[in-house]
Amino acid sequence: MRLRPWFRPGLLGLHALTVAAVIACVVMGLWQLGVYDSRQEHERAESRSVPRVALAGLWGADEPFAGRLNHRPVTIEGTFAPSDDQVWVAGRKQNGRSGAWLLAPVVVGDAAIVVVRGWSPSVMAFPEVPTGAVTFDAVLQPGEGGGA
Repeated sequence: MRLRPWFRPGLLGLHALTVAAVIACVVMGLWQLGVYDSRQEHERAESRSVPRVALAGLWGADEPFAGRLNHRPVTIEGTFAPSDDQVWVAGRKQNGRSGAWLLAPVVVGDAAIVVVRGWSPSVMAFPEVPTGAVTFDAVLQPGEGGGA
């Protein structure tokens, strides 16, 4: 068998392109495996039974939101800020319908945390917030914005 015809100058570029395509396919396949593994890990974490704990003992005011806090069930004790401090966030989907989330700050100790109070198909006047001390169950999630 003669190999000389396979290494003609006209075919060397084709061989280089083939090697580059094989390398790209291997890299993209490894990337897909990484995405699959992280998704499986996330689904396992969601199905794990995690006890509900008080927010005050779990996460401090000056601490960053760590991965261990994601989807963590907590009990929040605090007071709602005034109704005028609420915010509608439009462009949110629920059950295939577009609408808006109602966000409200809750003062917990010497800090505040923003909670999603509900969803509405349209933006409307702010509903009144509960007065006095409140206690409710929630699930922690990171904010959508990036940056500091």
